[in-house]
Amino acid sequence: MSHVTGRVQMLSPCLPCLTCCGTLDADAIRREMQTPDQRAADPYVHGVREPQPAVLSINSTVSSLAMTMVLGAVTPVPVKPRHQTYDGTRGRVREMAVALQPDCVVCSHAGALAKGATWSLPVRPDASGGRWR
Repeated sequence: MSHVTGRVQMLSPCLPCLTCCGTLDADAIRREMQTPDQRAADPYVHGVREPQPAVLSINSTVSSLAMTMVLGAVTPVPVKPRHQTYDGTRGRVREMAVALQPDCVVCSHAGALAKGATWSLPVRPDASGGRWR
């Protein structure tokens, strides 16, 4: 194991979303939405991605950071960061500065924000090739 890390990010209107932060991988999302047959036929899917292990002590640390962040948002506790990373190998917590992307497909007014049912969201196909509802 070379890295021991975690991250906490508050998601809320007027804060950067997971797409603004570059956290979401469009290719990984595309692969996850494919049926097994589509994955097998896709020339861009190479191998199977191994899941990362969950470790109790790291999960506890990151959960504590998240709870402190929530307390800072809803009580007078003076906690300002809304996006933090934890480096367990060095024992450090870092505040991340991420800006809203004005043309974000998810959280900008040019994208899906406040469009409700008028915005077509992708859905995962079911085993028969139909769409889940």
